[in-house]
Amino acid sequence: MEHEAEVVSGYATEYSGMRWGMFFIGEYANMITISIIAAIVFLGGYDAASTFGWLFIMLKIAFFFFLMLWVRAAWPHVRPDQLMWLCWKVLMPLALVNILITALVILL
Repeated sequence: MEHEAEVVSGYATEYSGMRWGMFFIGEYANMITISIIAAIVFLGGYDAASTFGWLFIMLKIAFFFFLMLWVRAAWPHVRPDQLMWLCWKVLMPLALVNILITALVILL
């Protein structure tokens, strides 16, 4: 990841015009695809029995898309070392605790 203010390298100086546009179209297409998958997997997906099932799935997709844009705007410059710290020191212990609690619940 490159900082926007860096003028010597990064995608902002390497790409211009149509290449830059295609780069961001690909990025937003990926965000929409991940939003669709997350809405289906984590929020129950499409409810065919409901009259407004299509509206609810669109709202779920919009929620995840908005969440990704919000995180990107609020926390735009994450260094790789900060990301690794978050993954190893915070998320990995939480995942292990989650696995242990789930195992205990299933066992009991």
